[in-house]
Amino acid sequence: MAYTLDVDAELQMVVLRHEDPIGDSYLDSRDELIEQMRSTGYRRALIILEGPGFGANAFQIHNHISYLATHLPRGIKLAAVLGVEEEIHEAKGFADVVAGNRGLDLKTFYDRERAVAWLGSGPGGIQDVSSSREAPDGPDEVDSRR
Repeated sequence: MAYTLDVDAELQMVVLRHEDPIGDSYLDSRDELIEQMRSTGYRRALIILEGPGFGANAFQIHNHISYLATHLPRGIKLAAVLGVEEEIHEAKGFADVVAGNRGLDLKTFYDRERAVAWLGSGPGGIQDVSSSREAPDGPDEVDSRR
């Protein structure tokens, strides 16, 4: 299996980790993610897509986000952590835009701790993010207004 799917009861979220390029395993994992979100009742998910050479074209991003938006109930909050590869920077901003257009609360990040903190913000957020490490300097959230 090219991915892992875990339930983090402490943070009350589902964590999906991919370390290979988008392919057939991603199609399977998104269905498992949807099932875990339904069975646990958790309203947050952390999706980590940061392996070497991990990239997606606009068509793949659009299709995957549209699928999640169609199959997840409203009010689900998703944070995607992606590598800092320069060639996929624009794709990251595109993911935020597509998600917003589809009514999905998804934001892309370069840093896992900041993604978890964002998942915990807002009404009903996680009380303790349990991160003592400072995030590195530099850009974190993707500016989708480009």
